[in-house]
Amino acid sequence: MAQVVNGSGSGSQKVLTLDSMNQNVRRVEYAVRGPMVLRAMQIEAELKKGVKKPFTEVIKANVGDAHAMGQKPITFIRQVPGPLRHPPLLDDDKFPEDAKKRARHNSGRLRRTESGASQGIECIRKDVASFIEKRDGGIPSNHDNIYLSTGASDAIVTMLKLLVWGEGRERTGVMISVPQYPLYSATLVELGGVQVDYYLDEERCWGLDVYQDNVYAEGCAFHSFKKVLFEMGPEFSSVALMDVVVNPPQPGEPSYATFTKKAKLTEEIFNKVPGFRCNPADGTSPDHLYCMTLLETTGICLVPGSGFGQREGTFHFRMTILPPAGKLKYVLEKIREFNQQFLQEYS
Repeated sequence: MAQVVNGSGSGSQKVLTLDSMNQNVRRVEYAVRGPMVLRAMQIEAELKKGVKKPFTEVIKANVGDAHAMGQKPITFIRQVPGPLRHPPLLDDDKFPEDAKKRARHNSGRLRRTESGASQGIECIRKDVASFIEKRDGGIPSNHDNIYLSTGASDAIVTMLKLLVWGEGRERTGVMISVPQYPLYSATLVELGGVQVDYYLDEERCWGLDVYQDNVYAEGCAFHSFKKVLFEMGPEFSSVALMDVVVNPPQPGEPSYATFTKKAKLTEEIFNKVPGFRCNPADGTSPDHLYCMTLLETTGICLVPGSGFGQREGTFHFRMTILPPAGKLKYVLEKIREFNQQFLQEYS
C-alpha cells in the first residue's frame, strides 16, 4: 500500500519531484510560451514599477492573441450569438438585420436539436459539411464524419492520442513539416511518440501547414487534405474531419481586407531589411540572442526559429501580424532599425 505523506510536517518528504513526475511531461518544450515570453512578462512588471526602459510597452507578437494585440472583436461574430443568449436584442435597432436573421434561424434550429451530442450539434455539423463540400468543388462531405472540437489544438491532441502508441522500437512515428508549430512536437513528447521531420523548401515559400484563409499570395490556392485524398482514390478518402470555421471573413469584408493588407505590409518592409528575406505571409517562423536582444532593446517579443525547427545553418524568428495596422507598422520599422544595429555590433 502506498503511504500518503503530509507535506506540512517537519520531517515530510516531497511526494512529487522532478525525478518522480512523468518524464515525458518533463521533456516537453513549448517555444511560443518559453523563456522569451517569461522575460517579456518580467519586463512588463518592471515597467509598472517605474523602471526606465528605452520603450514604454511590451508588444507581444509571439502568439495569435488578436485581442491582446489591440484588435477589436469581429462585430458580426458577436452580433449573431448575442440574441441567442438574450432574445430581446432581436428588437434592438443597433443590431443589423442580417445578424438578427441568422440569430432567429439558429435559435429555431438549436431549440429543436440535441445538446449533448459528443460529435457536436447535428445542424451545425451539417453547415460545416456544406461549407467543406463547397470549398472542395462539390466533393461530397458527410456530416456524420465530422467531429466538432473546442479548437484546433484540442483536435490535434485528440487525434494524436488515438494514433500514437507502442514502446521502444514499436513506438509510433509522426511526420512533421519543419518549421512546425511546437504543439505537435510537445504533444508527441508527452505521448511518447517519435517526431519524424521533413523540411519544407524555403525557396518555394514553405508551401505547407497554413490555414485555408491565410493564403494571400497571388497565384496560390488552398488545397484541402480531404480533397487530395478523395482524388487519390477510395482507399484514401475515408477521413474524419474537424472543421469548426465555416463562416470566416470573406473577400470584400473590412476585416479580411485589413488583414491581407497587413500581410503585404510585413512582406514589403522586411524585404527591404539587409540580411532579411520574407516570403509572402502564410505562416513562417534569427535566434535566441537576436530575439532576446530585440526584446530588451525595443520591447517587442518574438519567438526564435529554433523553437519551430529549421535547417542547420539557417536562422529565423516567428512573429504574428495581429497588431492593428498602425502598431504593426511601428513594430516592423523597429525591427528594421534594430536589425541594422545588431548587424553592426555582431557582424
